[in-house]
This record gives sequence, C-alpha cells and structure tokens, in this order.
Amino acid sequence: MGTPVIFINSREIGDASQSHVSDRLAGLTDLFHTIDAYTEQDVEKRFATFDWANPPPNPNPSKFKRLRATFWNIIRSHDTLHYSAKMFGLVPLPSIGLPLEKQQLFHLIFSSSENTKISIFKLQGEKVSGAWNWRHQRTLESVLRYHPMATVYIHSNTLEQEQFAIFLEAGYDVR
Repeated sequence: MGTPVIFINSREIGDASQSHVSDRLAGLTDLFHTIDAYTEQDVEKRFATFDWANPPPNPNPSKFKRLRATFWNIIRSHDTLHYSAKMFGLVPLPSIGLPLEKQQLFHLIFSSSENTKISIFKLQGEKVSGAWNWRHQRTLESVLRYHPMATVYIHSNTLEQEQFAIFLEAGYDVR
C-alpha cells in the first residue's frame, strides 16, 4: 500500500509472442510505473535515471483508492471476512492522501425534514431521528467517486458518525 512498484513489460518476462500488456493487467498498469521494452527505445537509461533511493509515489492514487473501496465493499458483505479484517486490525484501511495543499475539501450540509427522516439505532438501543436518505448517500458516493482523495465534512445536527462507518473503513476521509 503505497510502495512504489515498477512493472517491466518485455518478452523475457511475459509471453514472447505478445507485443503488448497482458489482458489480465489491462486497466491496472496505470496504478504503477511501467517500463515497456516493446515501445521504449532506451530502457537501460530509464533504469539508470530512476531514483531508487527515493522513488516517486505510484501514479494514479485516486484510481487505487476507488478500486480498494470497491474491493472492501465486497469483503464487507461477507461476515466472516469482515469480522476477520476487524479482528486483525486491517480496518479502517489507511487513508492514502495528498499533501494538505493539494487536497480537495467538500462541505455537505444535510438538513432534516419530516418526510425524509429514518430511524437510526444507537449502541444503547435508543432510536434517533435522522435525515439520511438515498439522495444523501448518492451525493456522498458521487463526491468520493470523482474525488477519492478529498476530505468531506458533513454538517448535520441529526446524523451520527457511525452512519459513515463504511466510508471510513474503506479509507475515505469523511468527518
């Protein structure tokens, strides 16, 4: 997680008959640094100039975060896997963020009205009235889909932090 990776696409590593990235890696190669021996002229120079002592971070952390959240959602749907991840301290997933000066900040304000209230059960068993509905859920999901590195502040006098547990477990910064 966050460890710089270099993928080398060459005849020596993969299928000698292939002249492109394997289909099983299609869509994933933009998650790490790639050196393509098929198309690049001076591969040795790329190796020589790569900063091995202080490697740059992997490209496209936003896509990585979205894929990781999707994977976590699948794991979370299986009680045994979800329990095991919590038991071994794997969740919440570590947040992969940008430097503070590059982070995007969103403030969502949710107000309550009588026709959108739902029942929320607290740990003590008492009911609390909240204004969380599918529109709010989709709004938050949409912000995180297109801005996965963002910090999202939700302002509401009726919502509890526990309602956002799935987003926090997936490594998103929702407050």
